[in-house]
Amino acid sequence: GRVASPSGTRLAIMSVMPAVLVEPPAALLPTPKSPEQHTFFADLFASVGAKDVPPEKLPYLLLNYNALLWVEYAGLFVVVARKRPYNAIVRRFPTVGGVVDGAVTRFPILARAWDKANNSASKALSSRLLKPVAKPLRTQLGLKTDEMLLALAQTSIGYNFLLPLLLIPNAFMAASMYRWVHEASESKNHAS
Repeated sequence: GRVASPSGTRLAIMSVMPAVLVEPPAALLPTPKSPEQHTFFADLFASVGAKDVPPEKLPYLLLNYNALLWVEYAGLFVVVARKRPYNAIVRRFPTVGGVVDGAVTRFPILARAWDKANNSASKALSSRLLKPVAKPLRTQLGLKTDEMLLALAQTSIGYNFLLPLLLIPNAFMAASMYRWVHEASESKNHAS
């Protein structure tokens, strides 16, 4: 197979993340709420290679980081909706379903988490943002309304478990995109 050149890889990633290439309005930029939070994110991005980022550019890194989270969430939703991994595991190992059901009934915090995920999924499907795309998406994925609700709830729970594993890779990708855009703008400024 053909190996993409680094510049081709950069272009592919940047085409997926157009927010990196423009300066969005300040109202859209996430800002750390406290000095401790600012230090956490600055240290996180510095640990993956964005050491020389000025503090005023940290919101751009956070915007890219959040955009990556949404792309991953959408990808996980499609996998959960199509493959239904929980159902497949329960069919293959019926005791897993019993253990999960027992844990949910035994530990109220798990029951509340499941209820919260279901309520959030229900609200999301009826929101102005998702309502117009819910029916075509259900049709495309071959889901009934209750199956889509279940897939969205399972995605939320699965994503919250995966989030700690995705923290560093996402920070690395956001820092890399920042560096690539920063290098491109510097070389453009030097050329002119």
